[in-house]
Amino acid sequence: MLSSLPARLIVRRTRSLSPSNRVFQTNVNAATCQGIRNTQVDTHRNTVVSTSRDSKGGILDDKKANGNSFVQYQKFTHRWLSNLDNRRRSWAALAVRGRNKNQYWEESHETCRAVLAPVGLLTAAAVAFCLRKDSDNKGDALLEAAKTSNSEDVERLLKEGADPNHRHRLGWTALMVAAMNQQHGVVKVLLKKGADPNAGDEFNNVYETSRERGIHSLEGGKDSEWQKRGIVFVFYTHVFLCCFLSPTLVLVSREDEFSSRLSSRAGFRGCTALHYATLADDQHTVSMLLEAGANPMLTNGLGHTARAYAKEGDVKTMLEEWEVKFQEAQAQRETEERRRFPLERRLKEHIVGQEGAINTVASAIRRKQNGWYDEEHPLVFLFLGSSGIGKTELAKQVARYMHKDIKKGFIRMDMSEFQEKHEVAKFIGSPPGYVGHEEGGHLTKLLKECPNAVVLFDEVDKAHPDVLTIMLQLFDEGRLTDGKGKTIECKDAVFIMTSNVASDEIAQHALHLRQETEQVSHRKLADNLGEDEHKSEGIAISKQFKESVIQPILKAHFRRDEFLGRITEIVYFLPFGHSELMQLVSKELSFWAKKAKQRHDITLQWDRPVLDLLACGYNMHYGARSIKHEVERRVVNQLAAAYEQDLLPKGCTLRLSVQSEDQGHQSLRLNLVEDSSSRTLEINPSISPEH
Repeated sequence: MLSSLPARLIVRRTRSLSPSNRVFQTNVNAATCQGIRNTQVDTHRNTVVSTSRDSKGGILDDKKANGNSFVQYQKFTHRWLSNLDNRRRSWAALAVRGRNKNQYWEESHETCRAVLAPVGLLTAAAVAFCLRKDSDNKGDALLEAAKTSNSEDVERLLKEGADPNHRHRLGWTALMVAAMNQQHGVVKVLLKKGADPNAGDEFNNVYETSRERGIHSLEGGKDSEWQKRGIVFVFYTHVFLCCFLSPTLVLVSREDEFSSRLSSRAGFRGCTALHYATLADDQHTVSMLLEAGANPMLTNGLGHTARAYAKEGDVKTMLEEWEVKFQEAQAQRETEERRRFPLERRLKEHIVGQEGAINTVASAIRRKQNGWYDEEHPLVFLFLGSSGIGKTELAKQVARYMHKDIKKGFIRMDMSEFQEKHEVAKFIGSPPGYVGHEEGGHLTKLLKECPNAVVLFDEVDKAHPDVLTIMLQLFDEGRLTDGKGKTIECKDAVFIMTSNVASDEIAQHALHLRQETEQVSHRKLADNLGEDEHKSEGIAISKQFKESVIQPILKAHFRRDEFLGRITEIVYFLPFGHSELMQLVSKELSFWAKKAKQRHDITLQWDRPVLDLLACGYNMHYGARSIKHEVERRVVNQLAAAYEQDLLPKGCTLRLSVQSEDQGHQSLRLNLVEDSSSRTLEINPSISPEH
């Protein structure tokens, strides 16, 4: 069993398990033991790194490189001794329970002590089992070669198929090892073979990593011989590893296989090779990484870039210059991308119709992105229209475009939750002396995390007027003061409000305009000047209608001109036309056809008349939701009933068709396609009627 232990753990002198040996030794004089027990540990030392080099002592532990082994582990002795005492008390308590139940234990305390005697053997066995696991031999050899500056072995292993981005079982890569240990030749070889300079370290700190990686758990699985040979041995090994060995194993591995200069308590999650090269103050490695495409703007888990760890000198100057170059290049790439794929085009891929609304929003966003806007005031939109017409979806797509799918970049506030006056506290937090003061407000907490987020105030017309009063400051100067008196600056944010106010008037006016447009289209068609009948009807709300109808309704509801005056654009969403309804129906049928293929291996097809029939289920007041419900009632109900009655063989093809019945009524039927013919499925109507 001891043969599976790494040799470095047995012969280790300075950074080994020697502190545990001191704890367990019985022939040590009392003075020595007392000296260890009385060692004071500064448990309040802050290891979080700030943006100055002075705080780098929380990351780099230079005492480890030059001090003796006792100083290295001085901060662990108090924790080890405390954990050991706790475990001994727990084992004694378990022994008492075992004596009462006559299971596994003898009647005397001497037997209990005898169980603790071979703790050294138990420790060795547990370490051997914990470190024994299937691993990538070439990848592990690559990590070791990177540590020892053996560039020839690194190149040979890469030619033999080793992954240049292979990770150590604790989370780091060979490039990070070479960068931290200033192995220039190895860094050059790894970058040439495709190592990712922007990969982040998955290692956090000794204690968190030991818990997350489960170093203490017995990983034998189904074939674990230890679990088969005795549950008592497994239990005590698990307890002992949890309280004592797991942090030690991780510490030994981190120091031996990565670097002994780093603090065991600081957090390193998300650190790239550039972060480690900066910590090592290695200008040559930093230069190679930057030229290979390392992103100097990447942050680690603490939110710090590599420049935050650089001392004053050439390395910091180089990082500052590359940050400027990278930002300029990134801005150029984004400009070119916007030129090739305009925002209007991207939004139309997800939004059906609403060309006027899309153009209005895209124009305002374009002004902001290209610097043609007032940086002292945020963009504020008010989306007006019926329910289910695309207002919320457009806000989501704008957030996805501006923040590249970052979840925190889109903040949604359901204003129906703020109907009462006292619920304003949810918005900015309770004032001092009230319950929940320390928790802060929903909006203020999220804006602190992302000051340039897209903020959606859904159904703003349902909020209490006092909430609108708070928005005056937010919309005017782009700042908000929370319940603690702290001011959050959010001038780069985009605020979008949705409302159903005046939705009936907008819909009726749009229908009237669409009828006039259709009449003009028919006259042109009669004169052989017609356009494509499927082209979206281009209608727009007139200025006279906005001023004479919409504005009085908004003033009567919100009761304040100063609120409406802070809105950048009022965007109108119109009811769907016929061509847009056909797109909605086709999109909904495609959704269910995909589900049928994935879940039941059934191919679903349909005829053009099916689209016309389902489009008749459109309700102007419910928007696209009415189409969704119509498809579920008339199509999905039949599919579910046919499947339940075992009428759909696996891998079959179904075709939807329209069948005329008495009195001109039309209904949908499912046809099973078989070779060159098809037959209509007879579905029991009592189980799943069409309507």
